[in-house]
Amino acid sequence: MVLARLLVGVAQRFMFPSIHCVLAQWIPPNERSRAVSLTTSGMYLGAAAGMLVVPTLVKLTSPQFVFLGEATLGTIWSVLWLNYASEPPIQLSKQNGAFPNPTRKTKIPWRSIFRSLPIWAIVVNNFTFHYALFVMMNWLPTYFEQGLKLSLQEMGAYKMVPYFNMFMCSNMII
Repeated sequence: MVLARLLVGVAQRFMFPSIHCVLAQWIPPNERSRAVSLTTSGMYLGAAAGMLVVPTLVKLTSPQFVFLGEATLGTIWSVLWLNYASEPPIQLSKQNGAFPNPTRKTKIPWRSIFRSLPIWAIVVNNFTFHYALFVMMNWLPTYFEQGLKLSLQEMGAYKMVPYFNMFMCSNMII
């Protein structure tokens, strides 16, 4: 099980850098933070939908059906993406100066980066947030069933509340 989770993590390592790359090519600079928040919060909405749908699918069919359903949705998404995705408006972005000059070599100030307290604050925050997210997404259903003695099917929409709140709070306009 640990090896399977490790392989999933290795396969997903490109996800967030790819999201930022695509959004940098399509979204104007003054709207990017909102776009990143909306895009990445989709995983919370997906978890909320999964908590609502998956237990019922498992009860009515089998756990294998859930994996086949997810594989089918992933395949449909891939086909749609490959057929309808277009090239980003790079010419417009280059005129606005959104992309750096690829021929210019700049030296990265690694020493300053590693000594920066704000950078370390971001690193610690990111680590603790994702650890807590991992624990919640992986152990909350187990806690509901074993700790509280509640069946996920019997809980109805209540079991998706934590995940839906994460989605809503990620997209609050302050």
